[in-house]
Order: sequence, then structure tokens, then C-alpha cells
Amino acid sequence: MMDRMGQKRSWRTKSKKRNSLLRAFSIVLAVSLFTLFFPFLQGCISVRGYSILENDEVIGSERFWKEEHDDFVIYKSTTRRPFLDFETTLEQEVKISKNGYLLAYYGGHDRGGPIFSASLDRTDIGRYNYFRDDLQTFEDVSGFDPGMNFFPLERGSVCSLQILLDRLLESHCKELRLVTMIPSQGKSLYETFATMTKNRTVAVVSSGINYLLKFDGNGEIVEVRDRCTGLVFKKGWPGRPASKPYPLRARRILDVRITSIDGIELAGSLLIPRGKPPYKAVVLVGDEGPQDRTGCGFLSQLANRLAKEGFAVLSCDRRGVADSEGNYRYYTLETEVQDIHSKIDYLVMRGDIDIERIGIVGYGEGGISASAAASSNPYIQACVLIATPSAPYFPDTFLRMLDEERKTENLGKEEFESKWEWVNYLVSLVESSVDKITIGKHKPFLGWMRSHMEHDTLQTLELLEVPVLVVAGASDRIVPVEEARELMEALEKRKGFESKIITFDGLDHWFGNMIDEAGSKPYMSHPKVETNVLDEVSRWLVNGVRSCNNTFLRLPCV
Repeated sequence: MMDRMGQKRSWRTKSKKRNSLLRAFSIVLAVSLFTLFFPFLQGCISVRGYSILENDEVIGSERFWKEEHDDFVIYKSTTRRPFLDFETTLEQEVKISKNGYLLAYYGGHDRGGPIFSASLDRTDIGRYNYFRDDLQTFEDVSGFDPGMNFFPLERGSVCSLQILLDRLLESHCKELRLVTMIPSQGKSLYETFATMTKNRTVAVVSSGINYLLKFDGNGEIVEVRDRCTGLVFKKGWPGRPASKPYPLRARRILDVRITSIDGIELAGSLLIPRGKPPYKAVVLVGDEGPQDRTGCGFLSQLANRLAKEGFAVLSCDRRGVADSEGNYRYYTLETEVQDIHSKIDYLVMRGDIDIERIGIVGYGEGGISASAAASSNPYIQACVLIATPSAPYFPDTFLRMLDEERKTENLGKEEFESKWEWVNYLVSLVESSVDKITIGKHKPFLGWMRSHMEHDTLQTLELLEVPVLVVAGASDRIVPVEEARELMEALEKRKGFESKIITFDGLDHWFGNMIDEAGSKPYMSHPKVETNVLDEVSRWLVNGVRSCNNTFLRLPCV
């Protein structure tokens, strides 16, 4: 009898647990479905998906929906291009009045954690306030009047083109002349033409834009061909993109968490080489922007090569990026140097690292912070600077990159002059303001710009008491080879420490040809770094420091 009662109680207990799990699952499922379909229950008349194709390979997707209200229409979209630029996802929301006026626009680029945003708001008197926040810099225009037929046209966005198509069909004209802006790129205005070329086919032409779009009898876009890039947008829910991030490879890869001085946890990967400890080690620091541990593929290739040469290689996501804690908005040169010190401390405390053989490699902006850390950290015994500017990264390198855009005709004369004036305005603002300011409802941060304006890389190098290798591409137009020579001149003022410079003929800032998204399987859109570059960097680090002479070596690209 007691056994039967016990079995009954046991059955009831299991039944209760099972029912509880079912209820929990039902609640989670209901919430998920509500969250998924809620936007479409508020008057949405159309929801569609699009595949983004390059050479017939899926490289991204766009989800689009449209909500009809009494006085306005809202267009929304989510565009994912996972391996284009820091794993970019673009969220857009555009509010258009029934008589065709833009009421509001918001676009947010999610780049692996940090959100780079742009917004347009129509004022009561018909003018617009524009704000673009790149977290490290920003652009602000209040009360400008673009005139009639104005709306935002983001490149590579079916959402933008659907708005344009709706206007064209509602006008019952064969051609529309519009004033457009690319909010994520700046305040410049462009003259744009939408022309009905044949039955249900429209050509859209503007500065740097040439689209051919097809639509069906319901006025919905079914295909877009980008004549500038070769990309194709096709209606239909896509599968997984063909490409994957460039992988880190080693005998053993550890996922690590490193606590920085201010308590922020940095996520990273430690590549463990073959052989027995203690291992010689290298810390890698990426170029400008919200870089993850792969460094847009550049750091991955370098890390994999150094691990083969017997180095334990540490590479981390920047604070606020990917799996690292913190807020990228407040990233500065000082916080980067502080995080490098924490990475070195982590290696020293592990117990399997040769603390007398720790080096650091910095690429681009990362070279500035790497040299600053090496000048004040006693455990760093060697430093490699790749494509590192000698002048302040902001504003000098910023202005040079702007000039390069102009030379490649990506920027018109008026847009170039406007951006140039804005950078100079930011300089004056930094010089006269505290780091945190308020502009309308926005709170831009000036600390990153200030940290670079106040830092003297050449002076830092003169005080650097470790061997240094300088690496430059002879065809680099972002950080010209002349700046590498300026770095070398500063290093030559030291006594008793090796300095060496290697330049590579025919190579630019990326030290190899960029691989497109479709051709990057299983890698991300990245440069295929020339083997010769990896050879020289790893050879210099492997051989260690044997000479106190300053040397210059020039190598051809192979």
C-alpha cells in the first residue's frame, strides 16, 4: 500500500514538473510569436524578404515591411550584410506623410555591438534637423531646407527604393526628379532621377548610384540590379549567407576573459602553439573602428602565422564590441592603452608564458596605442608597427582618407569641401569644449578625437626602449610610406635599440587584394595578406633582437 502511494506521489510530482515545463514553453512560444508578428498587426499591408546576391552567392538579406496609417505610412527594414563591414546590420524606419513629405528617418548600423546612427526630423516650419553619430565623430545640421521631393536614399536598401517606387507610381509620371541624401554617409544632397524604362522596370540614377529595379502588378519590388557593384536583390526569403568570418586556427584556441583596470571584461582568443611552455607571446592590436579579435581578417591571418611559429597569440574584441563588455562610445586612445596593459598582465599571470619574450604588434591606429603601451610597460620586449601614422590619427589621417575618397571620385567637390570644413569644425570644438557635450537631444563624445589630437607618436617613439620593426606598403595612400620614414627618424634618435623598416612595393594599406563577400568562403570580406608580409613580421619576431644597428630593408611584393 505504501509503495503504491509512493509511486502515486512520484507520478504526481513528475506530472507537475512536466506541466510546469509545458506551461513555461507555451509562454515563451507565445511571447516569441507576439514579438515576431506584433509589427505586422498594426496596419502593416506588406511584409517581404529579399536575398542579396553576389555572383549568385547569398551574401546578405533584407526584411521589409510597410504600415499604413490614416495620415502617414511607415516603412521599416532590417538589412544584414554579415561580413561586409564589422558584421553590419542596418535598421531603418522612415515615416512619410500621405501627401509625400518625409516626416522622420532613423537608421542604425549595428557593427558588432556599437550602433552608428543617423536621424532626420521634420520641424513645424517644414525644415529638417539632421544628426549622424559615428560615436567617435559626429555631424549635425539644424533647420536645413532641401526643398520639395526630398527623402533619404540609403545605398543597397530595397526599403529606400520601394519608397521611391511608390512615389513614382503615385505621380503617374514616367520620370521623377528627387532630392536625396545618404544619411549614414553625411549631409550632402544629390539630384536623383527615377525613370520608367519599360513595362514594370525603373532606372534609378544618382551620384554613385545606378539601379535597375523590377516590380509586380501590386507595385512591389521583385528584383533590383546594382549596376555599380553587380549585386542583385531578389524577392524571397534567403538561406544562410555563403561566407563566414575568417577563422582563427591553432593547435589549441582558448576563449579568454580579461578584466581591465576599470573592471571592464574583455573577451578574446589565445592561440596556443605546439610545443611545451613557457611560450613566447604576442599581443595584437587592430586598426581604427569597432574591431573584433579577427581585425577584419587581417589580425586572424597574422595570428595564425605567428601561432605556427611557436607564439602564444592574444587578440581581443575592443571594449563594447562583440563579446567584450563596456561602451565603445567612450573608447579613446587612453582606454586602448589601458586595455593593452591588462592583456599583458593577463599573460604574465598565466604561468605558461615566457615573460621575457612578450611582443606587441599594432596595425594602423593600433600601432599608435601599441607604441604608447610599449613605452610604459616593462614586460613588452619588442614592438611591430604596421601601416602606423606618424601624424595624429585625428584629424590628419581622417583628412587624408577624405582626400583619397575625392581622388577616387567617390566624393564630389561640394561634398568633399563640406566634409573637410566639418572636420575642421570638430577640431575647433574639441579645443574649446569638454569631452561630453549636448547638441539638441544628442550627447556626442569628443574624447576619442581629443586623445589623438593631444598625442605625439614621434615623441613617444623617441622614448621607446625596445626594438621596433616598422612595416609599410609603398603604395599606401591612407598612411603614406613617408610617414613610416618619419617613424624611423624618431627611432634613430635612440641609442642601443634596434630599429628596422621594411617597405613592400606594390602593396597598399591592406597589404593584399581585397576579397569580395561571395569569393570569401569561408572568410569574411578581407584582404588576402601577402605571404611575404607575414614572413617578414614573423621572422623578425622569431629571431628576436640580435642587433643594435638601425637598418632599412626594401622588399618587392611576391
